[in-house]
Amino acid sequence: MKVCFKCKKEKSLIEFHKYIHSKDGFKSRCKECIKLDSTKYYQKNKEGTINSRKKYAKENNVKLKDF
Repeated sequence: MKVCFKCKKEKSLIEFHKYIHSKDGFKSRCKECIKLDSTKYYQKNKEGTINSRKKYAKENNVKLKDF
C-alpha cells in the first residue's frame, strides 16, 4: 500500500506506475491523478498540442510509415 502524493488516498501498488529512480520503485502520484493532470493539460493546451503532433508527423512521415 502507498499514499498518493496528489490525492492523499492510500492505494495498492498496482495503482502506481513503476519508476526505478524512486526509493520504493513507484511514482509518487497514482495512475488516476496522472491521467487527470494529463487531461487538464491537454484541454488547456489543445491547439499547441495538435500543432506539435502535426508538425512531427509531417517531418517524420517516413519514420511513421515504417512503424
